[in-house]
Amino acid sequence: MFVLLVGGLLVAAAGQRAADVRQAERFVAAGAATSIERSDGRIDGRSCSRLVELPNVVAAGAVRRTEAELVPAVTPRSPVPLFEVSPGFERVLGVAPGRSGSPGVLLPRGLAGALGVGAGEDLATADAPVPVAAVYDHPEDGRVSPLSWAAVGVAPLDGRPFDECWATIWPEDEASVAALSATLLPKVGDGEPPTLRQLNGTFGATFSATRRADGVVPSSVESFAAAVAAVLGCTIVLRRRLALASDRHVGVTRSAQLATQLAQGVTWILPGAVVIVLATLLVTGPLSAGDRWPIIAEVVVRTAAAAAAALGGITVGVSCVRERSLLRYFKERR
Repeated sequence: MFVLLVGGLLVAAAGQRAADVRQAERFVAAGAATSIERSDGRIDGRSCSRLVELPNVVAAGAVRRTEAELVPAVTPRSPVPLFEVSPGFERVLGVAPGRSGSPGVLLPRGLAGALGVGAGEDLATADAPVPVAAVYDHPEDGRVSPLSWAAVGVAPLDGRPFDECWATIWPEDEASVAALSATLLPKVGDGEPPTLRQLNGTFGATFSATRRADGVVPSSVESFAAAVAAVLGCTIVLRRRLALASDRHVGVTRSAQLATQLAQGVTWILPGAVVIVLATLLVTGPLSAGDRWPIIAEVVVRTAAAAAAALGGITVGVSCVRERSLLRYFKERR
């Protein structure tokens, strides 16, 4: 019963949180956590790159389109647009540090596949071979970005302005999003006003799961699980009240009965706790270690609290048994 009632609550809550974590990973990977400040020729690359110093800014970088194009030898009639980005922008694209350290361009996976080239290889063009430093994932899944079919090159921060500032912010932080406006250079002449948008808005403006639970396992579940465990422990003892009152009648002390009942309680609480932890390991299995272990640690703490509550319920149950009520217990037996 401990496993079914208490374990069911805690493992279900852990499973929901694991599902939320997986959903959050998809949210970030799809670019929904990436905000873009756009104003042609008004983005300061250094200010944009420094956004990574703010809380919850995972990656940041500036982008501008160049007049140059790459003309692949295999598709000479379909030139590829070339964009320049500030150092560090690779992280926004999900390229691991060091993978793009060699000279060359970054290509989206779809374009690289169409051109038959991979990371570390040379792309044959009409002018000269161009090395491919890395390949990144940037599918057309709702992203408002031309980088899904373009070449990207890292440019030095030499004072030339950029057109866009991208920042991946996770967990969500409105203050960090608002800070993108600080990357704008003073306006010169007339022009379009700056705009702020999500890279991918198909998942919604905010991540909904963050509003369902602030903790790893909701505290309300912890309280309810502990209450259920306490009631369970007390009920198990009170169902044996006739036998306990009879033992009391022949001289067994209350303290001896309490020690016996607590020892018996441990025999079903401890195995149940082990099953709960093992079930939690199972439902959190697909998660990375960094996301998995905090959930498991919380469930261990919650299970320990429920076990303590069950022992407390047993103690209350033993205290409620009265020797003078032996006759009444006998009449109420089933």
